[in-house]
Parts: sequence; structure tokens; C-alpha cells
Amino acid sequence: MAGEVLKLIRKTEDEAGDLKRQAEEETKQLLAQVKEEGEKLLAETREESRRAGKRLQNLVRNETEAEIEKERQKFNQERENIINRARQRLDETVKWAVERIVN
Repeated sequence: MAGEVLKLIRKTEDEAGDLKRQAEEETKQLLAQVKEEGEKLLAETREESRRAGKRLQNLVRNETEAEIEKERQKFNQERENIINRARQRLDETVKWAVERIVN
């Protein structure tokens, strides 16, 4: 009976060793999968971040260009107003000068 118990213990130890090796192999496989998935997610996140950065740059560029165009229009309008006032003043000066000469 003691021999049978020893055989049973050895068999149990062998099975435990096999289970341990299987568990270690599964653990290695799971770690490899997790690492691969993590690297994939990191690459996707980097790409998404790069695209978001480009979208933000384009948005800022478009807003800046719109603001510059608005300021350019204001400048051109003010310039036209100044030119018109100068012409009006010149016309008034010429009219005054003609009246002084004629009278």
C-alpha cells in the first residue's frame, strides 16, 4: 500500500509539474498578446493624436486667415474712407479757390 501511495504521490507531482508548465506557457502567451495589443493601441493612439494635431493646426490656420482677411477688409474700407475724404477736401479747396479767384 505504501508503494501505491508513493506512486500516487509521484503521479500527482508529475501532473502538478505538467499543470505548472502549461500555466507558465499560457501566461507567456497571454503576456505576448497583451504586449502586442498594447503596442497596437499605442500606435493607433499616436496616429489619432497626430491627426487631431493636424486638424487643430488647420482649424487655427483657417481662423487666423479669416481674421487676417477681416482686418484686411477693415483696412481697405478705412483707406477708401480716407481717400474719399481727401478727395472731398481737395474738391472743396478747389471750389473755394475758384470762388476766390472769380470774385
